[in-house]
Amino acid sequence: FFLKYVPLYGVPRLVFGLLSARKSKKYGDTLVNVFKSTLIDSVRSSTFLGVYCTILAGSICFFRSFSDYDKRIHFILSGFVSGSSLVIDKAKRYSELNLYCLSRVFEVMYNVLVEHFAGTKMKFHETPALDVAVFCWSCSILFWAHQFKPELIRNPFRMGMNSLLGAT
Repeated sequence: FFLKYVPLYGVPRLVFGLLSARKSKKYGDTLVNVFKSTLIDSVRSSTFLGVYCTILAGSICFFRSFSDYDKRIHFILSGFVSGSSLVIDKAKRYSELNLYCLSRVFEVMYNVLVEHFAGTKMKFHETPALDVAVFCWSCSILFWAHQFKPELIRNPFRMGMNSLLGAT
């Protein structure tokens, strides 16, 4: 996990940090701060993901030890318990992670509906561009948060969205 987070945190910080350092002429301080904050955030996020996966797998195994087969409630409870590991990550990232999960929830709901209606007269999976609509809803929530609740989105990501949207 750690090696995946270093570029995720480091590249935007380096680019935007050097742009702001260009104005202040303090390149050395900027590079040290970028390295330090990238390292700390990468370790924190890697720890969150590691704990999340461990709790999820461990709780599923725990529930399996009491039952001969997998029950839906086992996975619901395991997901809920493993979600508590979010407290390890930065509070500023909660909303960003929630938005990411929400888009995955839309995708899963779409796939469940496709599977559910596959053998019926209602051909849900043949609905034109429904997968595109799911993506559009996810994007609309993200852009709503960018416009009306920008404090919920991490600064490097928000700056990237600003440049994409032509905002200042």
